[in-house]
Amino acid sequence: MVICMLAAYLVGRRLWPRYAVVGVLAAGVAIAAMEGTLRANAVPWSPTLPVFVAPEFSWRATVSLALPLFIVTMASQNLPGVAAIRAAGYVLPVSKIIVLTGVATLLLNAARDTGATLIVATHDPALLARLRTAVHAVADFSKLEG
Repeated sequence: MVICMLAAYLVGRRLWPRYAVVGVLAAGVAIAAMEGTLRANAVPWSPTLPVFVAPEFSWRATVSLALPLFIVTMASQNLPGVAAIRAAGYVLPVSKIIVLTGVATLLLNAARDTGATLIVATHDPALLARLRTAVHAVADFSKLEG
Protein backbone atom coordinates (compact mmCIF):
# COMPACT_ATOMS: atom_id res chain seq x y z
CA MET A 1 0.00 0.00 0.00
CA VAL A 2 2.79 2.41 0.88
CA ILE A 3 4.55 1.92 -2.45
CA CYS A 4 1.30 2.49 -4.36
CA MET A 5 0.58 5.63 -2.36
CA LEU A 6 4.12 6.90 -2.94
CA ALA A 7 3.69 6.27 -6.66
CA ALA A 8 0.37 8.13 -6.58
CA TYR A 9 2.09 11.06 -4.88
CA LEU A 10 4.91 11.18 -7.42
CA VAL A 11 2.52 10.95 -10.37
CA GLY A 12 0.20 13.48 -8.73
CA ARG A 13 3.03 15.97 -8.18
CA ARG A 14 3.86 15.70 -11.86
CA LEU A 15 0.33 15.87 -13.31
CA TRP A 16 -1.66 17.96 -10.80
CA PRO A 17 0.67 19.38 -8.12
CA ARG A 18 -2.06 21.24 -6.24
CA TYR A 19 -4.12 18.09 -5.68
CA ALA A 20 -1.37 15.50 -5.18
CA VAL A 21 -2.32 14.80 -1.56
CA VAL A 22 -5.96 14.30 -2.53
CA GLY A 23 -4.77 11.78 -5.12
CA VAL A 24 -2.78 9.95 -2.44
CA LEU A 25 -5.86 9.82 -0.22
CA ALA A 26 -7.98 8.49 -3.09
CA ALA A 27 -5.33 5.88 -3.92
CA GLY A 28 -5.14 4.77 -0.29
CA VAL A 29 -8.91 4.44 0.01
CA ALA A 30 -9.09 2.55 -3.29
CA ILE A 31 -6.33 0.14 -2.28
CA ALA A 32 -7.90 -0.45 1.14
CA ALA A 33 -11.27 -1.11 -0.52
CA MET A 34 -9.70 -3.58 -2.99
CA GLU A 35 -7.83 -5.39 -0.21
CA GLY A 36 -10.97 -5.59 1.89
CA THR A 37 -9.43 -3.71 4.82
CA LEU A 38 -11.75 -0.72 4.46
CA ARG A 39 -14.45 -1.15 7.09
CA ALA A 40 -16.60 1.96 7.04
CA ASN A 41 -19.24 0.26 9.20
CA ALA A 42 -16.73 0.05 12.08
CA VAL A 43 -16.58 3.85 12.27
CA PRO A 44 -19.24 5.39 14.52
CA TRP A 45 -20.87 8.05 12.33
CA SER A 46 -22.24 10.16 15.16
CA PRO A 47 -21.29 13.59 16.48
CA THR A 48 -18.51 13.54 19.02
CA LEU A 49 -18.68 15.21 22.38
CA PRO A 50 -15.82 17.20 23.85
CA VAL A 51 -13.96 15.53 26.70
CA PHE A 52 -12.11 17.63 29.24
CA VAL A 53 -8.54 16.53 29.84
CA ALA A 54 -6.88 18.31 32.72
CA PRO A 55 -3.30 19.30 31.95
CA GLU A 56 -0.63 17.87 34.19
CA PHE A 57 3.03 18.71 34.47
CA SER A 58 5.70 16.05 34.35
CA TRP A 59 9.47 16.22 34.01
CA ARG A 60 9.37 13.35 31.53
CA ALA A 61 7.12 15.37 29.19
CA THR A 62 9.32 18.41 29.63
CA VAL A 63 12.45 16.53 28.66
CA SER A 64 10.90 14.44 25.89
CA LEU A 65 8.70 17.12 24.30
CA ALA A 66 9.52 20.68 25.36
CA LEU A 67 13.30 20.41 25.11
CA PRO A 68 13.32 18.99 21.55
CA LEU A 69 10.77 21.61 20.45
CA PHE A 70 12.95 24.34 21.95
CA ILE A 71 16.00 23.03 20.08
CA VAL A 72 14.09 22.80 16.79
CA THR A 73 12.74 26.33 17.22
CA MET A 74 16.17 27.72 17.98
CA ALA A 75 17.76 25.95 15.03
CA SER A 76 15.03 26.52 12.44
CA GLN A 77 13.81 30.02 13.22
CA ASN A 78 16.15 31.98 15.41
CA LEU A 79 19.54 31.07 13.98
CA PRO A 80 18.67 31.88 10.34
CA GLY A 81 17.05 35.12 11.46
CA VAL A 82 20.08 36.18 13.46
CA ALA A 83 22.37 35.20 10.58
CA ALA A 84 20.33 37.28 8.13
CA ILE A 85 20.34 40.31 10.43
CA ARG A 86 24.09 40.05 10.96
CA ALA A 87 24.67 39.56 7.23
CA ALA A 88 22.82 42.84 6.65
CA GLY A 89 25.27 44.54 8.98
CA TYR A 90 23.11 44.91 12.06
CA VAL A 91 24.28 44.13 15.57
CA LEU A 92 21.54 43.01 17.91
CA PRO A 93 21.37 41.62 21.44
CA VAL A 94 20.31 38.05 20.59
CA SER A 95 20.06 36.90 24.19
CA LYS A 96 17.76 39.76 25.15
CA ILE A 97 15.45 39.11 22.18
CA ILE A 98 15.21 35.39 22.94
CA VAL A 99 14.57 36.02 26.65
CA LEU A 100 11.99 38.72 25.93
CA THR A 101 9.97 36.62 23.48
CA GLY A 102 10.25 33.57 25.75
CA VAL A 103 9.03 35.43 28.84
CA ALA A 104 6.21 37.08 26.90
CA THR A 105 5.10 33.71 25.52
CA LEU A 106 5.28 32.14 28.99
CA LEU A 107 3.21 34.92 30.59
CA LEU A 108 0.65 34.97 27.81
CA ASN A 109 0.29 31.20 27.86
CA ALA A 110 -0.22 31.29 31.62
CA ALA A 111 -3.09 33.71 30.99
CA ARG A 112 -4.41 31.29 28.31
CA ASP A 113 -4.04 33.97 25.65
CA THR A 114 -2.94 31.84 22.71
CA GLY A 115 -3.83 34.46 20.11
CA ALA A 116 -1.38 36.94 21.55
CA THR A 117 1.16 34.16 21.90
CA LEU A 118 1.01 33.63 18.16
CA ILE A 119 1.58 37.34 17.67
CA VAL A 120 4.60 37.26 19.96
CA ALA A 121 5.90 34.18 18.17
CA THR A 122 5.87 36.08 14.87
CA HIS A 123 8.28 38.61 16.34
CA ASP A 124 11.15 36.19 16.07
CA PRO A 125 14.54 37.22 14.70
CA ALA A 126 13.81 35.56 11.33
CA LEU A 127 10.84 37.86 10.75
CA LEU A 128 12.79 40.87 11.99
CA ALA A 129 15.60 40.00 9.60
CA ARG A 130 13.25 39.80 6.64
CA LEU A 131 11.59 43.09 7.52
CA ARG A 132 14.76 45.00 8.30
CA THR A 133 16.71 43.82 5.29
CA ALA A 134 13.75 44.34 2.94
CA VAL A 135 13.13 47.89 4.14
CA HIS A 136 16.77 48.92 3.88
CA ALA A 137 17.54 47.02 0.69
CA VAL A 138 14.95 48.86 -1.38
CA ALA A 139 14.87 52.63 -1.48
CA ASP A 140 11.42 52.75 -3.12
CA PHE A 141 8.92 51.08 -0.77
CA SER A 142 6.49 50.44 -3.63
CA LYS A 143 8.92 47.81 -4.96
CA LEU A 144 8.66 45.67 -1.82
CA GLU A 145 6.89 42.35 -2.30
CA GLY A 146 3.78 41.62 -0.26
